Amino acid sequence: MTELRKVEDGEIITSLGYYDMSNDWYHRQCTEGPSLSSTGIRRLLRSPAEFWKHSELNPNRAEEPEKEAYVLGRAAHHLALGEADFGKHFVARPETLGGEKWHGNRTVCKDWLKARAEEGRAVLSPTQVEQIRGMAGVLDWQKGMTNCGLANTPLVAQGGALSGEIERSLIWEYDGVWLKARPDAIPGDSNDFADLKTTSSGVEDRDLSWTVMDRGYFVQAALVGMGSAAVLGRHMEGFHLVFVDTGNTHAVSIRTLLDEDIIRGERAVFTAIQIFKHCMKSGYWPGPTASQADAQPLSLPDTGRQNFDKRLDMLERQFA
Repeated sequence: MTELRKVEDGEIITSLGYYDMSNDWYHRQCTEGPSLSSTGIRRLLRSPAEFWKHSELNPNRAEEPEKEAYVLGRAAHHLALGEADFGKHFVARPETLGGEKWHGNRTVCKDWLKARAEEGRAVLSPTQVEQIRGMAGVLDWQKGMTNCGLANTPLVAQGGALSGEIERSLIWEYDGVWLKARPDAIPGDSNDFADLKTTSSGVEDRDLSWTVMDRGYFVQAALVGMGSAAVLGRHMEGFHLVFVDTGNTHAVSIRTLLDEDIIRGERAVFTAIQIFKHCMKSGYWPGPTASQADAQPLSLPDTGRQNFDKRLDMLERQFA
């Protein structure tokens, strides 16, 4: 395996490699030339304007607020994957402060939140802490409940589905663009990669199929496979998604992406690279409707039409 190299925040990467670096620096423009991660690629495919709005390459970029679901997902990753310094990145919100029950409008509470923000720590509510413990599988009521929380899932707890080198970065160059992949775990004894995903949409087949489609996880899988080949010289043999539900029983479902969908993801990566290069050269980052020069026809949905017509038929008979 390619030798792991430590990279400090602010250090510019100039060569292909396998890097130990902070998550924050990874998601910034850490390479000597413009770079794309899985998140950037998926945004470009939805709309170049969406990518450019928050890109560090944009001198007038808009700051991107961290959504509550992202905070929960990051915290779950830290605990589940055994990453160090959890307390450096997260802090539980106290239920009482200054001798009184917590209330966000109190000055002392606002000051406490401001201080945590200045420290760079995300604040977890009591509800989120309970959710994280449930996803980890350590709540009392989860004992003996198979696949309810990660600790109770045999493929994770005993099978090592998320074991390996945690949160390492694969960085390489393709066609003049730097590419970045950061799998949850780089396996040491196989070429099967796994990634932990939180979901609030359920863990049934239909739920997960649409989740993978909507969030472009197959594109992420393709990029990991490309990075493994380019940087580590290892052909990815499988990509597995470890889904854990944020609610109810915190059910866990492990799913393997099909090769044909990973190939589809590779095509998406190459397409995004071409979009990126074109937009960088032209300075034009179109939105999803930029090609619509004229007003477009819009039809009502067939089911809605039928239901409305039936309603009109009934009303016409009633008031004839």
